[in-house]
Amino acid sequence: DKFITEVFVLVCTDAEHHTYTNNVWMSEHLWSMSKFISRIDEIRELYHVWFTNNGDASRRVMLPRPESDPFLDTPEDKLIGSATIQLEAISYSLDIREKSPIVNHKGDIQGDLNVRI
Repeated sequence: DKFITEVFVLVCTDAEHHTYTNNVWMSEHLWSMSKFISRIDEIRELYHVWFTNNGDASRRVMLPRPESDPFLDTPEDKLIGSATIQLEAISYSLDIREKSPIVNHKGDIQGDLNVRI
């Protein structure tokens, strides 16, 4: 069997826009190498404009529209854990109102899932 190596780039926002909680950057994204390569020219262009302005952070680079921001990633679904809800009551036409913990792969509780049917 052959192993395939895939390279990903970890992208984090700057100090103004991120939060650091439980040793995890809250606004981080893993980009595939192809996604990174497709955005690197736009990133270099923004850096060039910033460098031309002598690195003055008060002179923001205006983008024609927010979607053209090469660092902006639309939120994607992310598995944070699983929760179990018993649905047997539905077969008897009973209402369900349950709260179940969302547990990650380490057994840590990540939140609660509230279900009402």
